[in-house]
Amino acid sequence: KLRNPFDVRFGYHGMISQDRDLITVLRGFDIAAGKHPSIKLDIAGFGESESDLRKEIATLRHSDRITMSGPFTHADVDRLYTNIDFGICCCELSEFSENAIANKYFDYAACGRPFLFTEQGPMIRLMEHIRCGIAYRGGDPEAAAKGILQLVDADYPAMAASGRQAIAREYNWENDTARMLEFFERVLGEHQLARR
Repeated sequence: KLRNPFDVRFGYHGMISQDRDLITVLRGFDIAAGKHPSIKLDIAGFGESESDLRKEIATLRHSDRITMSGPFTHADVDRLYTNIDFGICCCELSEFSENAIANKYFDYAACGRPFLFTEQGPMIRLMEHIRCGIAYRGGDPEAAAKGILQLVDADYPAMAASGRQAIAREYNWENDTARMLEFFERVLGEHQLARR
């Protein structure tokens, strides 16, 4: 369940760079914050766009509800995830993002943290299985705001449980290792047959 309905925290943890679409998320958060008095946004990470983000935050009406805590280490991750209710997985749309899925999606799901994510093909397909996130159209602050508000109003326990169950059941290193070994054994078997 939500840690505190009067202090609903969204969190972004990762690189702060141009290709992360964070300006859109900030603008969307500001719109959503005008409609929901309890939401806050925590940003942890570092990168070449930190100063751009800080400048953008200074222009927002609800800048007092946004914190930037800077770099973090692997030892900080449990604390950072524990301190939020929802994660944010955002990126600019590109040929690369349409063919990749970041680890962050699985990290938030494994921790039972529903998340906002950029609408892209691989993630839409993945969400059919893990059902713990809401998509927004990249580059569209109004869409990001709508997604944020939908998350706050969603069935939090159901989404959190769905994410955890999907990771435990299917999306984990044990299953990936088994699939990889099966693939190598099949390829090796086909190679040996071809040599005979």
